[in-house]
Amino acid sequence: MDDFNDVYAGLKEKFNLTLIEFLKPYERTVNENLYDAIKYSLINSGKRIRPVLCMLGARFAKKSEDEVMPFALALEMIHTYSLVHDDLPAIDNDSMRRGKMTTHIMHGEAMAIFAGDALLNLAYELMTQEVSDTADFTRLKAMQMIMKAAGPNGMLNGQAKDVDYDRCGSYFLEHIVGMYRNKTADLIRASLVSGALICGAKKAELEALSAFADSLGIYFQLQDDLLDEEEDGEKADLGPTIGDYLDGGEYENEFFSHTASRATGGSVGSIFDIAGGADGGGEAAKDAPKETAADFLVAVNKEKATFIKAAGREETQRTMEEYEDYILDALEPLGPDADELIGLFEFIKKRKN
Repeated sequence: MDDFNDVYAGLKEKFNLTLIEFLKPYERTVNENLYDAIKYSLINSGKRIRPVLCMLGARFAKKSEDEVMPFALALEMIHTYSLVHDDLPAIDNDSMRRGKMTTHIMHGEAMAIFAGDALLNLAYELMTQEVSDTADFTRLKAMQMIMKAAGPNGMLNGQAKDVDYDRCGSYFLEHIVGMYRNKTADLIRASLVSGALICGAKKAELEALSAFADSLGIYFQLQDDLLDEEEDGEKADLGPTIGDYLDGGEYENEFFSHTASRATGGSVGSIFDIAGGADGGGEAAKDAPKETAADFLVAVNKEKATFIKAAGREETQRTMEEYEDYILDALEPLGPDADELIGLFEFIKKRKN
């Protein structure tokens, strides 16, 4: 669907302009450092998939996207808060996102935590104000749907599973799909369905949209893993090898700042400290075996807890193809009314980091 690119560009631009205007009043009332961290996190080059889905839900129900803009803003704030917290050293310990430094690197860990908390609360404030102003029970139901999707039975549950998988190294298809459903698909589903619900879509339509968005969210996360794998592969060819880390020297500090402190909860002096075979240097360290806990830590750091670890690239692609069928099957009963949603799916299929 060639003309969907124009639809998408228009919705994204409209959303971004609305977001900028929404933030302006807070510059006068919020602590300067906190405001800067919030703005830095939100104003970025993201694809705005979740707010666009909410707006497409309204358009599916033959209403203007303006009807759901407060909810679209709230959805992006919730998504952004989750990214800011995901990037923190205690979770993913990422230094780059969307081509720029992560919030905690740019503004410090404290302000990153506060910014994430502020974004989540702003999202709920915005939706609550909209419900209060309209006295609309349907909007209240949409808000409840979004809050549940972001909470301990939704996105947070998926994030917790992800951290657990990183620690236990046990990966099975049903676990990974379940994790993706919570971590990514739940909020994507709430984005589309809430927009359609607010604008009067029928029950059968909402069920079809829910099935579509659920499969789209899992497909989206599987695709992310493939893109991450390709990016990691390119970086691996340019960076130090495991041998460089085990030999120490200029790479040792870099290795421990990123990996060992995460695994142990603190700093360490040398690779043999973690193994428990030496106390940080001297002849004992020289004589310690090369097969140490460092090997395990490097492996954990380089291989994320994803389906790719369990089944490999080919199996991931095969699973994505299955979900492509689920996506299109879910939309089939909706006929031409689903053309823009098919356009979004085709757009996602072509995306790159």
